[in-house]
Parts: sequence; C-alpha cells; structure tokens
Amino acid sequence: MATIKDVARQAGVSISTVSYALSGKRPVSEATRQRVQKAIEELEFHPQAGAKMLASTKTDIIGLSAPMHEATEPIAFMTFVLAIVTAARRKGYDVVLLTENGEAAVQDIERVVKTGLVDGVVVMDVQATDERAELLRTMDIPSVFLGLPDDYESLACVDLDFEAATRLAVDQLVAAGHRSIAFVGHTRMLYDIGKNFVLRTRAEFERYTAELGIETVFVSSDTENMVAEIRNMLPGCTGVLLDCSAVRVRDFLDELSVEKQQGTGDPLSILTLASSYDTSSLNPPLDAVPLEPERSGRNAVELLIERIGQGTGPEVHLYTPRYISRGSVFQLNGGHPTVHHQ
Repeated sequence: MATIKDVARQAGVSISTVSYALSGKRPVSEATRQRVQKAIEELEFHPQAGAKMLASTKTDIIGLSAPMHEATEPIAFMTFVLAIVTAARRKGYDVVLLTENGEAAVQDIERVVKTGLVDGVVVMDVQATDERAELLRTMDIPSVFLGLPDDYESLACVDLDFEAATRLAVDQLVAAGHRSIAFVGHTRMLYDIGKNFVLRTRAEFERYTAELGIETVFVSSDTENMVAEIRNMLPGCTGVLLDCSAVRVRDFLDELSVEKQQGTGDPLSILTLASSYDTSSLNPPLDAVPLEPERSGRNAVELLIERIGQGTGPEVHLYTPRYISRGSVFQLNGGHPTVHHQ
C-alpha cells in the first residue's frame, strides 16, 4: 500500500508539497502538480480510502500517536497517555496506542486510518516541524494535536499557552525583587530533536527577560552539576525557573541540599514551569505553573469527539496558565527566605 511519503519520493518533492497539491491550500506550480499526480497514478495512491471506509462504519476507537524515542521521559509520557485514555473511556471510546517514531509514526497513522480502524486521531509529542501534520492535512479524518507545530494552518490543536506560562513565572520572580534568573531547561536532546513546547518556552523566556532587562543564564538539566554551573555562570543569581522533568528537578534539589550541608551558596527562589507532576511532594514543595495533563487530555479528546460528530474546521485552543504558591519564592528585600532546603 503506497503512502504519501512514497508519492513525495517518486515525485521528487516534500511531503508538504504533496499535501498542498492535493488540498489546494497553498499554491503549487503546474509542473510540480503534474509530477505529483503522475506519481499518485503510478503508485495507485488513494488518500481518501480511509474516509470512504469511515463513512460506512463507526468504530468508537481513537488512535493516539504517541512516539517513543531515546529522549522520552517515561513518567510524563504515561501521565499524558493515561489522561487521554481516561478521557476517551468516559466518552465511550477505546484507544489504540501508536508508539512508532519518525517515518514509522506517519505510516502507523496511515495504516489505522486507511483500514478504517479509528474514528479520529490524537497526536502527542508534537515537533516544531511535524510530518504527521503534513499527513493529516491530506486525510479526511478528524484529528487533534496535543501541542502546537510551527505550521498549524488547517489543524485543530490543544495546548497550554506556554508563552503566557513563561511570562507568568518570570513575573512572579520579578515581583519578588529578583533581577538575576537562571533557566534550567530540558535535556539537550529534546531541543535538538525540535520538541516544540521546549523551544517555545525557552524562546519566550529569553525574549521576555531581555525586554525586562533581567540578567539570565540557560543551563540544560543534563548538566553534570546544575547548581554549580549556575553559580559559576551567573554569580548573582537569586531565582531559578525549572522547566524540566521531575527526575531532574529532584537532582537539582539534591544538589542544593549538598550545598546546605557544606554551608556554601546563597538561598535561591525556585519555581517549576510547565510541570506535569505534583510539586507539593517535593522536598521542599515548590511553587509551580503546572502543565495539567488531565486538563490537556480531556480538552483534546472532547475536541476530537466534537469533530468526529460535527466535522468542525481547524481551531487552536490555548488554555490559560495558573500559578500555585507553595512558599518557595521569597522576597529579596524581606531578609529571610520562606523556604529552607533540606
């Protein structure tokens, strides 16, 4: 069974070009269009096969494209999968989990759609440039992206407003008098593979703090000693934003604990950004701008089911972030921090 990638390869164009040639959403030269059409005919590619099957039957099954790869954070991954499965079951839908990565992820979606296995698709682990977005633009199947690719034209997407979340976190530190702030981001691999939300968050942090005139430093959470790196690169640092996994946050707090035992290092105001875990169980508990996987999963499933039933058009839902105070951010002019690292 030919895929859209096969058509693109045979025509000598990108998948997106095939997508635009089929949908007419963007201009494509006549010569290119003819090459694409010739490849389609030679390969007997049928982009609407899944739609024809779905028109005659409803399966009450949702496909969840959730690629697993070397950079996957197991706890966060399963938290979101469970949130989506739970929301789907409450609406009477089962979920088929598609965990292949890269080109195989595209083929997974093509397979379950063309065979009529699913009524719609939820897409997780969204990249800045995501081949699954190019594919789903060409397929007559309801879909919702749990995340926001760079090109979200004609897509339905649900996500936290990461830019607003970043500004909210920075504002909390600035309001407490902090003018020298460290940003501890995810592992380098997540930035390298183009994980969209980590790129958006870091970019907004750099843009917004520059606008406010804040002194900053970026440290990835796979740095051997994050705290020492911050102290070395930004000696006057008093506030830290942790935008990383629960495991890396605990590592950071352990490093602070060692400092305390050694009687070195000044106290730091700390809060987590876009955390998918409960920061009240940490030692110490941390202020947070949470990601709220249950809310994300519920919103994505509800939007998908709406699209399955009504066939609504593209739309983007960015939900407003909230701030949870647990006493880990102190006023610089107060003299004493409200949190002591143990």
